[in-house]
Amino acid sequence: MAANFNAETSKPAGAPRTSSYAESLSSLRGSLRSASPAASLQSSTGNSTSGADSDQYGVEGGATDQSFVPAANMEDLAGRLFGIDHLKLILQSPIYFPRFQNFLARYRPNLAQSLKRYLDVQKALSATKYANAVAESLWPGLVAATTDEEFERKLDTTFTQLIQEALPGFVTHRMTQLVTEILVKEITGQAVPMMNNLVNGLAEVYCLTDPRIPDNPIIYASPQFFAATGYDNKAVIGKNCRFLQGKKTSKASVDRLIDALGEGQEICESILNYRKDGTPFINLLLIAPLHDTDGKVRYFLGAQVDINGLVEDGRGMDSFAALLTKDRSLSLAGGHAKGETPIGAIAELGRYLNDHERNVIQSTGGDPSNITQGRPNGHLTAFTRKVFGLNDAEDAELWGGPNFGPDGRMPGVFQNYVLVRPYPSLRVIYTAPSMRGANLIDTRFLSWIRGPSHVRANIKYALSFGESFTAKVSWLCGPNASDIAAAEASAQTPGEKMGRLAGTMGKESTRPLWLHCTPLVGEANRVGLWMVVLIKSEGITGAIGDLSLAGS
Repeated sequence: MAANFNAETSKPAGAPRTSSYAESLSSLRGSLRSASPAASLQSSTGNSTSGADSDQYGVEGGATDQSFVPAANMEDLAGRLFGIDHLKLILQSPIYFPRFQNFLARYRPNLAQSLKRYLDVQKALSATKYANAVAESLWPGLVAATTDEEFERKLDTTFTQLIQEALPGFVTHRMTQLVTEILVKEITGQAVPMMNNLVNGLAEVYCLTDPRIPDNPIIYASPQFFAATGYDNKAVIGKNCRFLQGKKTSKASVDRLIDALGEGQEICESILNYRKDGTPFINLLLIAPLHDTDGKVRYFLGAQVDINGLVEDGRGMDSFAALLTKDRSLSLAGGHAKGETPIGAIAELGRYLNDHERNVIQSTGGDPSNITQGRPNGHLTAFTRKVFGLNDAEDAELWGGPNFGPDGRMPGVFQNYVLVRPYPSLRVIYTAPSMRGANLIDTRFLSWIRGPSHVRANIKYALSFGESFTAKVSWLCGPNASDIAAAEASAQTPGEKMGRLAGTMGKESTRPLWLHCTPLVGEANRVGLWMVVLIKSEGITGAIGDLSLAGS
């Protein structure tokens, strides 16, 4: 339990890819071939049950639309969260699709073109289904349109990118936003009861690895890391963190982590991990490279947050909640799908038309606004609704930009952090990129803390005994901050220190901050490093904001 002080008072082996992903793509091919309208519908809605036996949630569809997923089954929930049906629901929703599209345009521009291609393919697919539905209504058993193998291959490639890269990135981005808001409110004492148990770890689960040692082993980890994973110190220190992987850990996620580590890049990933007792949990994992003075990667810092509470019942993602609701509805209804009809097929085509295409149709006599699906004639389809204002200004402060790089950034609540040597040194050895203008490196951590003497005394006590704590403090800032902190740190005696402090009176500027301090221990459970997260004293927002402490 953290104490609280207030100043005002080698490549991991992923599970082998199974046939389920290939079967899911085969299902899409079947819908393109459209041997008959009924077969087309069955393939495109994913009636295959093979997904339940899959080993890779990130590379296949998991359970199908016809299956009910118990909330307690985190492996199956992960399959649904990162699966084909969730992506389909997002792409077909007037609410969720603009969010997904905006995310790709802003943070994954390399995948935005893949999304455009996929939507164009869906137009061709829907047109094919419409042609076959009309043919079936006229001459049962007759096929009017088919597609060739090259078209199917291109569809496979495009869809693979969306399901393996775009959807996991979108989910991780959303979870990072929520985790940031929840943890900031928790740390600053503004949490509300409904937030209880939504995330576990309270920004306290960390590990530090050394890539200079073969297999990049963990050399330090926080006590909360051991508690969260169930592994003790001996099972963790000196080992690569692949021991957290299991039979349904996504190979695509593991590959992205390997690539980022190999290139010395930051990465943020939501991945299915397992505790020592085999219990699965979805881990929001953030990794940042730490460089030495020569610019070489010296360590990797990892932060982890258990987001099971956000995934269950779709509490953290409304599109996923809608999918789970749909699962339950289909389960209660017996999971029966209706046969394809021409009007249903043309309505599906209408979903994928853009404004220009709709205008062309309307100018030639058609009225796409009357394309309905199970609604009275003249009612606009839900897919004509526009959604605005989804690019919140706060969002830019929570995420690392279009591409993570080698700078050591972490998004969200971990955006502003420093690493501090253990007591008695307490020297700052590394700072987040957002704080490098403050010149904290090689200064004493306590030299930046102002306010009541008892708060400083309590902080020093906790640091000396390796106790996690959270403290609200007055933090030294302003143009003279680094000089003042350095002068205090260089004092040799208490009298000299008091004299130097007296000389800075009237020159100091401070700002209120929350410090969330967690020890990282190595062998024999000795503290080797402190991870300190700094948060502005804003209890009503998860937007961290600029903490360039060199400014006022």
